[in-house]
Amino acid sequence: MRLTTITLFTLAVLFVAATVPVAGQENVSVVAESQAAAEGLDLHAVAELFSESNDLEAFEKSLNDKTLGVNNLDLDGNDQVDYIRVVEQSSGDAHVVILQALLSSTESQDVATIEVDRVADNSYQLQVRGDPVIYGVNYYVAPAPIIQVRLWPIVGWMYGPVYRPYRSVFYFGYYPRYYRPWTPVRIHVYRTRTVHYTTRRNFTVVRASRVTSVTKVGYRPSSSRLVKKGAVTKTHTSASGVQTDVTKVGKQGTNLETGRTKVTHPETGQSRVVKGASRTRVNSNTGTKTKVSAGKVKGSKGGKKTKVKKTKTEKAKKKPG
Repeated sequence: MRLTTITLFTLAVLFVAATVPVAGQENVSVVAESQAAAEGLDLHAVAELFSESNDLEAFEKSLNDKTLGVNNLDLDGNDQVDYIRVVEQSSGDAHVVILQALLSSTESQDVATIEVDRVADNSYQLQVRGDPVIYGVNYYVAPAPIIQVRLWPIVGWMYGPVYRPYRSVFYFGYYPRYYRPWTPVRIHVYRTRTVHYTTRRNFTVVRASRVTSVTKVGYRPSSSRLVKKGAVTKTHTSASGVQTDVTKVGKQGTNLETGRTKVTHPETGQSRVVKGASRTRVNSNTGTKTKVSAGKVKGSKGGKKTKVKKTKTEKAKKKPG
């Protein structure tokens, strides 16, 4: 009887401990660099369009075809899909096809490159490289081993006897007749539109370059200050019940250093930033500017010094005109 009473008491204690929040338990938001913009242009779908095109002019048209739905990029956040211009550079048998999003009359952002090189009479190397600003570092889409690149119409055209490097004649504000800007769709709609491209398994993501000889082309990426990155938050819950929100930020004037951790206490609601972080956030509606930085104060646990979040809010200065 005594043993049973002790067992029931132990189970009751364990139940209470499991249901009552632990004082030290915290919700952790890991702030990472945002590549949310990459969700507007799936490079698997781009590679499929390239393999089906007869030449780069047709490829550019397919990229900007609303009915195909491959392009859903809105890098400058103006609620209109950006026109993607195709420009090519070559040196010998090495070709770099550059996909540029036109953001203003003076600025463009390279989104990706398609790199092709002929290593033998009927042997070619090919990869689609995502620009690090949009896709992060070392993001490549390459053909599966069974794919015969030499059979693609566009490859035969690029290595034909009368070939000349292609450069689009279009620029910001001057587009082909078939093109009319449209509003980007939500990510789940976009994935539904492109699923017939992305499920073919003709291409795979790799983390190392397979076409190293294209460096002789001398390509230099073009970047724009107008690129705005979206905010994506994913929540993970550990076995102990601690929730971790992995947040990708950067939209609406937010500039946040990467690799930082924001810790929020579940009971007090107070936050602290671990490993030091600094950001400036501008509210597009009120014009309020908030600066968040890391400082050192005595923490509540063991008297140790921890880094906490400090904020300084002021009205953002309006640009002339």
